[in-house]
Amino acid sequence: MAALVCVARDEDDPRSILISIDELHNVHVATDCGGRRQPLTRPTLAGYMDRDLIPPGVPFGHSGSHGPGPIKVLVQERHIDCATLDELRRRAAGAKLRRRYRVATVCAAA
Repeated sequence: MAALVCVARDEDDPRSILISIDELHNVHVATDCGGRRQPLTRPTLAGYMDRDLIPPGVPFGHSGSHGPGPIKVLVQERHIDCATLDELRRRAAGAKLRRRYRVATVCAAA
C-alpha cells in the first residue's frame, strides 16, 4: 500500500485531505501557492494532483471553477511520517536537479 500524504492549497489552510504519494506529481520545492501565487513564509514541498481526487462534499481550498486541473497543492509536512517525507524530498531534489534549479532546503521532520 502506498504511503499517504496530507495536502492543502495554502500553508495556513486547515482544509486538507490525504492522498496517495503516487497521486502527487511533479514534486518540487515551492516559494508561492494558490492561483494568485501568494508568497509562502518558507520554502515548502509541493506538487500537483488531479482535482477529481478531492472527495465530494469535503471542504478543500479549490472550488474547481478554474477547470479540471491538475491543481497545485502544498505538502503538510507535520502530518506525515519521516520515511514518506524523505521520499518526497528525494523526488523534489531530482526534479530540481533535472531543471538546473538550486535545491532549496526544507525543515526537518519533528
